[in-house]
Formats: sequence, C-alpha cells, structure tokens
Amino acid sequence: MDDNQPATPPQLAANTKAASDAVAEPATPDAGAAERLQTLLHAVEEAEARWSALDGASGDDLGALVDDWRAAHLGHRDELSAALVGLRVEPESAAGAGIGGEVAGIGAALTGLRHSTFTRLLRAENAILDLYTDTGRADPEHRGMFDRHRAELVALANRTQERIDP
Repeated sequence: MDDNQPATPPQLAANTKAASDAVAEPATPDAGAAERLQTLLHAVEEAEARWSALDGASGDDLGALVDDWRAAHLGHRDELSAALVGLRVEPESAAGAGIGGEVAGIGAALTGLRHSTFTRLLRAENAILDLYTDTGRADPEHRGMFDRHRAELVALANRTQERIDP
C-alpha cells in the first residue's frame, strides 16, 4: 500500500462485515436525478422540433441561425441521453416533441418568419434556460454540463435577439 494514498472505505470500516458492505453494491442511481434529466431531455427535444419546423421557411440570413439552434439542441439531446445512460436509465423520447414544431412550422409557412415567431421561440427557450438552472441546483453531478448548455443557449438567444431587433 502506498502511504501517500487516502484510505478506501473498506479500509476505514469498523469490521469485516462493514468492509464487505462498502464494496459489495455499487451506488444505485438517483431516481430524482434521472427524472430531472428526462424532463430536461424532453424539453430539449421539443425545442429542437420547434426550430426544425422552420426549415425552409427562413431565408439565408435567418436559416443559419435556425440551423445553429437545431445543432445546439441536438448536441444537448445527445449529451443528456448519455448522462441518463450513465445513470443506468434508458432515455425516453418525448411523445409530443413534433407537435409544437409542426404548429410553429405551419404558422411560419402561412405568415412568413416574423419578429413574433422568433419572440415566441425565444420565450420557449427562456423556459428551458430556467429548467437548466433549476436542474443544475438539484443535480450537482451534472452541473458543469448544464452550465455549458445554458451558456450556449444564452449566446444563441442573444444572437437571435440582435438579429430580429430592428
């Protein structure tokens, strides 16, 4: 044994039974953490569907911005799914993820992309930002990932607001 290494839980155990218990079972996944991750995953999937519905409805100048939103949400979806798998929980897709996107897409196709379309989308993004904040407070294990996702979305929201403001 290396004297410079800290003692392990079995070495600190009061008796052999306690030592066996310390190494016998891996920690069980936190059901609350898995539920919070799943809720956030669903919100991200729904957001991606809303932005996806705008494909083709936007011109070149706004199309790149829509693509950036979609790419961010798809990347976040993959990372949130991996975090769930890390907790030994199978990620579930949001059942109605396409509905909000279809409605946004129909409205954009009928009226064209306007300031109000992006304002509604940004309002929905603000709800996701709040969800990231709340989830990060309750789940310190994944807080770094949540903070990074949140920072990316804030930067996109600022770019979008600057682009749509006259």
